[in-house]
Amino acid sequence: MDKQRIGIPRAFFYYIYYPAWRTFFEALGSKSCLAPIWKPQSAELRWW
Repeated sequence: MDKQRIGIPRAFFYYIYYPAWRTFFEALGSKSCLAPIWKPQSAELRWW
């Protein structure tokens, strides 16, 4: 069975402590990865 995969957002608080989160989730038997970089140009924003 594959390990459960946990995505860590690149928000400031989570990204700064990524090594601690990675260690925590690996101790639980899960694999962690960083979310891709979000670019505002890739989303269509509409304000009604």
